[in-house]
Amino acid sequence: MRRPWTLRSILISVMALVTTLSLLVAIALVVLTRTGERAVDSLGTSVEGVRLAEEAQIDLLMHTRVRRSALGAEIEGDLRRRLVSAAEHLSGPEETRLLATATASVDAYLEGARDRTLEPARIEKLHEKAYDGLEALAAVNVAQARTSQQDATDGRRLGNTLGISVGVLLVCVVGAVIVWLRRRAFRPLFGLADAMTRFGRGERTARAEVAGPAELSEMSRRFNQLADALEAQRQSQIALLGGVAHDLRGPLGALQLSIEMIGADVPASQHRLVETASRQIARLERLVEDFLNLSRLDAGELALDLRVEDARSLVTDAIELLTDAATRPRLAITLPDQPIRVRCDALRIEQVVSNLISNALKYSPARSPVEVELVTINRLAVLRVVDRGVGMAAADQLALFQPFRRVGRSKDAAPGVGLGLWVARRIVLAHGGEIQVTSTPDLGSTFTVQLPLFEGVAAEAPVTKRTGQPAVH
Repeated sequence: MRRPWTLRSILISVMALVTTLSLLVAIALVVLTRTGERAVDSLGTSVEGVRLAEEAQIDLLMHTRVRRSALGAEIEGDLRRRLVSAAEHLSGPEETRLLATATASVDAYLEGARDRTLEPARIEKLHEKAYDGLEALAAVNVAQARTSQQDATDGRRLGNTLGISVGVLLVCVVGAVIVWLRRRAFRPLFGLADAMTRFGRGERTARAEVAGPAELSEMSRRFNQLADALEAQRQSQIALLGGVAHDLRGPLGALQLSIEMIGADVPASQHRLVETASRQIARLERLVEDFLNLSRLDAGELALDLRVEDARSLVTDAIELLTDAATRPRLAITLPDQPIRVRCDALRIEQVVSNLISNALKYSPARSPVEVELVTINRLAVLRVVDRGVGMAAADQLALFQPFRRVGRSKDAAPGVGLGLWVARRIVLAHGGEIQVTSTPDLGSTFTVQLPLFEGVAAEAPVTKRTGQPAVH
């Protein structure tokens, strides 16, 4: 099996490729620069040769008119100096040969022009030959200048082509690296971060895809191993709690029955002690019931007896069972006049309502009001429970619905093990609803439960549903 590439090897390969391209470009630029310099030098030499040849031709033409005067002698001197200067700008054997020929022809003409015995026709022929020699010298310099100019143009085009090609190649390389990093490095990295976030929010099945470079694959593999170990440990804890709760349920029931029987015969002065004992046993029974619900929900064994109910009755029944004459005045209850029909397990939904109201009362000052509102919004039955209690920070709200998690100041405000809200959320999710919280430290919290309205026939037969593992959002 081929081992995956590492980020280190990928970065080294990319750097080596970019370095190689840069080195090739640098070498090409040096070569093109030297070629351009030679073309410019050659062009300058050729232009200077053309200038000297043409000036010599002009001097030659002027000399024919004033050859026997002092001005003719001066022009002759200029002509010879230009030929000497032309020898300093030779760029090849052909130009050297033509300059020698032109120089010899000019010398022959000048000597003939000084000979008074020579016929004018002969002098004219010598003049034409000298002029033709200078013309040939100028022509070869013009040809060399055009060649140098073409070389410079070709070098510029080659430089432009090379620059564009290298630029396109670098863009392609960078684009390929970015695409590769996005697909093979960033996507696994973002997937790992997303899996960590979902696992931290309570999605126990969240795992990272083992993909990408070796480093990221190893990180994903280790995270999955850690998640599996934590889930196995959690399952062991839940199984232990379930077993302990099941064993405690019988003795607590017998103890509660005994307390009730004793309460009928004790003197009035001891009724308070009996009531205290009865309330403590009720608390223990509630904790045991939470542990049993935890075990059932986690195993997907919580059966729901679904019937069409009026949500108003569920709320009022939960309030009646939960509150007494001392706490009921703290509740500000708002219910609609028309029935709100939902398809649910009445006992389980009452458990959710009782949990939310009980928490609102526990985590609020003794005399502060608790608002309970039931409305319909967009085919949903919406229950809001608003308190003016300790509240919680945004970071704590993410872990609020996880088991055995008590956040913020609520850990000190009232006793508990942190299962009530987790159980309430799983019940709501099993009914196809949602539960949310908004909270501000020291200002209170608002819990919102949304359940789908029932819009079918009211006389529909009840259905018993066994919950599976509801999705955790």
